[in-house]
Amino acid sequence: TYSGPADALEATDSQPILLNLDRDEDQSPRSARVQRRKLAEQHGQTDFEGLSIALEGLLNEDPFIQQAARVVLERPSFDTYWKKPLRQTYSNATASLHVLIAGARTAPKASQQPILRRLIRMFQRTEIVDERTLAWRTLQLVCIRMGRPTDKELFELVPLLDGYYPSTSWPDNQLLCELLVYLEVPSVIGKSLALLDVARTQEEQLFYIYTLRNVSKGWTLDERRRYLDWLKRAELFTGAHYMARFVTFIRTDVLASLTDVEREFFAAKIATLGRSESAPTATVTVAARPIVKQWSLDELAPTLEGVSRGRSFERGKSMFAAAQCSRCHRFGGEGLAVGPDLAGAAARFNRKDLLESLLDPSKVVEDKYRNTMIELDDGRVVIGQLAGGSADTLAIAPDPNEPTKLVRVARKAIVTRKSSPVSPMPKGLLDTLSQDEILDLLAYLEASGNMDHQNFTK
Repeated sequence: TYSGPADALEATDSQPILLNLDRDEDQSPRSARVQRRKLAEQHGQTDFEGLSIALEGLLNEDPFIQQAARVVLERPSFDTYWKKPLRQTYSNATASLHVLIAGARTAPKASQQPILRRLIRMFQRTEIVDERTLAWRTLQLVCIRMGRPTDKELFELVPLLDGYYPSTSWPDNQLLCELLVYLEVPSVIGKSLALLDVARTQEEQLFYIYTLRNVSKGWTLDERRRYLDWLKRAELFTGAHYMARFVTFIRTDVLASLTDVEREFFAAKIATLGRSESAPTATVTVAARPIVKQWSLDELAPTLEGVSRGRSFERGKSMFAAAQCSRCHRFGGEGLAVGPDLAGAAARFNRKDLLESLLDPSKVVEDKYRNTMIELDDGRVVIGQLAGGSADTLAIAPDPNEPTKLVRVARKAIVTRKSSPVSPMPKGLLDTLSQDEILDLLAYLEASGNMDHQNFTK
């Protein structure tokens, strides 16, 4: 049992100190609370009076007590002593890993090598068989806090990590995939794509798509094709309104990582990204329709009663395409979520309000769907959807119909950045429709695409 001064912790690999602390056999909730309280009292302290309490807490099976004990070690003065408990041979792998985490979170970069050496020895002696997830997280923290390991450490680490990946554990695969991508291990591409192909949940699929987005080297053309196919599928993932924006940011990073050869080889596939399956590609044009008239709300409002009866389902569906609604809106399981989902629009708006939003889209624009307007120091103004960026640049998509054509602006060149008052949805989309076609379109939207709705002629 340790109870002496901090310098009594000194040990060498040849003469290790074993942590065989006398622990209270009382495992009652009250005893656990008392131990947690004692540990909490030591948080933020600068002396080492509570070190024995911390070391005892690391050996507790309660993960909350373990974490509280580790926080006791995470203090500035710990830098003086952390290497000494690090060199002890712990009989408990969890306790040893928590000491390494404390060192990774508080010690200077110069301490990276001894921490990694200890981790490598644990891997080689298979001390972490039951604690692999915590071991991967420890290594991840070392990289986050202290940077990329040296080639010497990588020579030993990479084969160990690569040998464990893929794992049968989803948490392990998450950490290992991130580590192997960070360390630029080429085999992570093929292994992660194999896991992506058999992933059962959208969350797992999105993780692998996201993590592989910045890998620029080591792709075969077949692997890149498979990845781009998955990137296209991700556009139909369900989630909150920000899901579509998140997939857009991933796509922007992927486009930036492509080589010139990949851009040319996959040009047709890239052109489909960010587009609805029903929307035309760059090589297909929408059949031009003549202008019927510039419709106003005052002209059409008196006709809205006609939406309730005798409408044509087929023509309403056709007008949905003619007005290019599917380019930016999800409806009936199709289209893209650039703008609001139109499913159930009739439940959120009455007919007049729905018609007004089609005629004058800029009158009311939700903040999350507004364009970004950027003024640059050379006098240019760039307007469009924020599509991602980096530490040095922002990527803007000026045309929602061309989502992969981006304008990149340097952050240091930005004078002002604000939301645009003008809706991304262009005005006048109904001007090529007749009055009956507009009513059919409204009936189609009101029925949520259900041809058995009472609005339609049977």
